[in-house]
Amino acid sequence: MFFYDTLRISRKVVSYPDFIVNIIDLLYVCLCSVAIFYVTYLKNNGEIRVQTGLGILTGMALYYFIFRNKVVEVGAKIVVAIIKILKKIIKIILYPFILILKIIFKPARVIIWYTGRGCKSIKHKTELKLKNIKQVMKKR
Repeated sequence: MFFYDTLRISRKVVSYPDFIVNIIDLLYVCLCSVAIFYVTYLKNNGEIRVQTGLGILTGMALYYFIFRNKVVEVGAKIVVAIIKILKKIIKIILYPFILILKIIFKPARVIIWYTGRGCKSIKHKTELKLKNIKQVMKKR
């Protein structure tokens, strides 16, 4: 139940499509059933006993009624807080690089703007000269 609550915490933090949630739930149930069968088989010398199943169900019920919602709420808050802290750390680490890029790209943008404008004027002047040449050729 605790491991399923970790899945619920991840769903609370990040939303998944229903199809993905159903697949994850199915995989979880299959893995848990295999794990429970394997452990009970090893511990009981190959015998599957009723009291083992009742003990598992009782433990699941107690966890469900006592801890379930509290674990998910607290876990989701912890995960969100960790994500916020990591985002701030990444911003602090990347700040010098962003500052350097801003310093480098500001003059580069000015140069690109001037060269782009210069290219446009050169293109315009060459087009005018070509028109003049065509007009002169037509007159002859």
